[in-house]
Amino acid sequence: MKQIEHLHPKEVYEEEREFMHKLELIDSGEHIGELELMYKNHPFPFYYLSYLNIDKPKRGKGYSGFFLENINKFLDSKGKAGLLLNTIYSKDPTSSIYARHGWQEIEGHLGWYIYNAPKNLTKDRVDSAIKDIVAMIERKQKDNQGGVA
Repeated sequence: MKQIEHLHPKEVYEEEREFMHKLELIDSGEHIGELELMYKNHPFPFYYLSYLNIDKPKRGKGYSGFFLENINKFLDSKGKAGLLLNTIYSKDPTSSIYARHGWQEIEGHLGWYIYNAPKNLTKDRVDSAIKDIVAMIERKQKDNQGGVA
């Protein structure tokens, strides 16, 4: 039986600027994959899907779709948007998985998708959110390279 375990945080206070949700997908007691969602409330309240991984032997069996369906339900229940950068190689048959699950590509931002966008969301705020996420990714990559001798 498929289930998602919410590993962190146990209690969430959305007044905070950022926090990370870590989720694990389990099927019949077996680890299948994991996902990370980062909450950000600036420049608008949203969750950034920073990481989704299904273990290689389990790929192609619908687990990513199950994860996305549940993430969409979570976002809907919170009334918040979701953002993600699709890093799947475009010729991979799974590259359209996000679009198939209701995520819309953001015009002018190749590979970036949004789900549940607020009606009053402006292009400037989306641009700012993407810029912040890209800077965060670059800092993390730089920090990871700095730790290697």
